Amino acid sequence: MEIRQYKDGDEYSILDLFLKSFGKPLSLDIWNWRYANNPFTEEKMIYLMWDDDVLAGHYAISPVEMNIFGSINLTGLSMTTMTHPDYGGKGIFTNLAGELYRFVSQKYGVEAVWGFPNLNSHYGFIKKLEWKDIAVVHNLSLYYSNNLKIGLHDYYVGKSIEDVHVNKLNNNTKVSVNKTKDYLQWRYFTNPSNKYFVLEVEDQSEWNFVVIKVFDSFNVKGKKEIDVLEIGVGDDINSIRNVISAIMKFCHDNKLDWLRFNIWMAIFDSRHSLLERLGFVLDSPLTMLGYRAFTNGVTPMENFSNWDISMGASDVY
Repeated sequence: MEIRQYKDGDEYSILDLFLKSFGKPLSLDIWNWRYANNPFTEEKMIYLMWDDDVLAGHYAISPVEMNIFGSINLTGLSMTTMTHPDYGGKGIFTNLAGELYRFVSQKYGVEAVWGFPNLNSHYGFIKKLEWKDIAVVHNLSLYYSNNLKIGLHDYYVGKSIEDVHVNKLNNNTKVSVNKTKDYLQWRYFTNPSNKYFVLEVEDQSEWNFVVIKVFDSFNVKGKKEIDVLEIGVGDDINSIRNVISAIMKFCHDNKLDWLRFNIWMAIFDSRHSLLERLGFVLDSPLTMLGYRAFTNGVTPMENFSNWDISMGASDVY
């Protein structure tokens, strides 16, 4: 078998392997959005294992610029790992990862790979790929029955990133995705698989904003849930209340029978306790966050207290 880098046209074999591996299709539009139209670099960081003309394995990372204490660093978000059903137990994933990590660190200067391994892959990442655990990320959820009569606040729906007063997202004292306008346009306005709403909220002569996704609840039939992907607001409780109440008005205006709002917020973030005060509670699901650095020693990414984490960092939401 042969390991090699992706080349043009391989995407059709990749989509076929996805169907064989997961029993559901991946559209070419989504693949192009994630890998061909990535706002951080045009390079495709994908390694493939071939057995003659059979694609036996696949591993890819999606290039992501990280803002680490104000320094912009190229990293990789660990993405789809796939092994052909006929080739299990041959160490394909471990071999692909080792080759891919060497390639991207040497050729492109990628400083670390990070992501959100699930229970099926977590052991392999830690024991075989030398990843380190950073944190278990919890949901903070506000249930309809516990919204403390926060009220309703006016909002404006942005149609493109040019309509949005982008602020309060890139914190130069934290570790987070570098949320440039190009990134936000790509992530939320051109995503072919999910519909996001960007709400602008006026607050005492300045503007805050929030990115949300509406979906059918997995827990209660007929109810909707609202994921908060980004929240561009400081640590003032009145401003946070206004943003949350703007989401409530959006639900009211669109006749959404909602069960809960969900957000990621590191417990070290001063806004965490403010959201608790507004009725948010610790909730499931729990998500594991880990990484592997390609430099020696401890990096700021390893300490979760340094992170400004949001659901938008994950490819799942």
